Amino acid sequence: MKQESSKIKTRLTWLGKLFVGVGVLLYVASLTSRSSLLLAPLGILCACLWINRSQARRALEFIDIEPPVSILTEEHTPIAEPILISNRSNQPVGFLTLEMQGKPWMDLAGLGPFERLAWKSTKGFAERGRYFWKDGILASTYPFGLLEARRLLGLNGEILVHPKLFACEAPKAAGLDPMVGGKFRGRSGSVSGAHFSGVRPYQVGDSIQRIHWKSSAKGLGWMTKQFEEELSGKSAILVELPDTSGEPDLVDCLRLAGSLAFAALDEGHHVEFLILGDSEPLKVAPFEDGTQILEALASASSRRVLSAEDIRQARESLSRKSALNVLTPEFRSDWNNIIQSWRAMDNRVCQMYLPETWRGPLEKQEMGILDLIQFYSPSELI
Repeated sequence: MKQESSKIKTRLTWLGKLFVGVGVLLYVASLTSRSSLLLAPLGILCACLWINRSQARRALEFIDIEPPVSILTEEHTPIAEPILISNRSNQPVGFLTLEMQGKPWMDLAGLGPFERLAWKSTKGFAERGRYFWKDGILASTYPFGLLEARRLLGLNGEILVHPKLFACEAPKAAGLDPMVGGKFRGRSGSVSGAHFSGVRPYQVGDSIQRIHWKSSAKGLGWMTKQFEEELSGKSAILVELPDTSGEPDLVDCLRLAGSLAFAALDEGHHVEFLILGDSEPLKVAPFEDGTQILEALASASSRRVLSAEDIRQARESLSRKSALNVLTPEFRSDWNNIIQSWRAMDNRVCQMYLPETWRGPLEKQEMGILDLIQFYSPSELI
């Protein structure tokens, strides 16, 4: 849709301010010298400013942008999805810049008359979070770079930027159940799988495709292939984001939480991902893409410090078989009591992840759950 010119604002660029300064000097010089010859270059400067203003505003009036409704990307990574941009006028436009949250994000040198192209970014977002297209600003300094015309996009949709993840060891899992593709091996045999373990007598219901013909040809009756039992565990990841922590600490915690979740999925575990304060956990089956976890990492925000009762209710929303892996940037005494009760009363498999800065204070306090804590350093997460 064509944008109303009233929504377009203009401002001087640093080059435009320099030109205005030169114009003021020329005007003062013409007054002191009483020479009209100096007014000629002053008129040229004014004409350039007027042409720049009208052309830059006109460029924005006839530019249409059609971004994807939703984009999910990783921080510091260029977005793969293109943004469609078209010029509805019969004149070229150029020097276009797309800004998100006050920072230049995409640049386009020029667009021909009635041209339409897929505009792709060459740089990503430095910080994770949610970026809304309605807050984006399209700017143009066409053709001289003296004045900049700007307007809000006002479009629907958003860009979700999640923390950059890394390869790590899978978190603890429990409650092993049979599942094709699971990476754990059980003692019982299975009629399907990837690891052959032997043969057994044919039973009613066995598929003909599973018959082991070489063994059957020995005259002992029909024999069926048997495989090692494949098992999959359950791993719950609970993330606390207290509002007393700074954004860098929260991002480090989310980065590790996401990396652990995908490591568990790669190991063939069922993952339950819960940011404490949310009503329901995200449940992801093994080998799924885990898009919902990435979206949660991008949009998560700090919460008030939860009470022990709030955490107990959150635990009850998880599977009773899942191992509990807790991540928090700040340790408080409540956690010692909470995890001790999980171990004693619920007989849960537990693991806690804390920043390295907490190692010294907790060792001095001789916490009872110190053997269940893994410390991480922010430098290790990059």
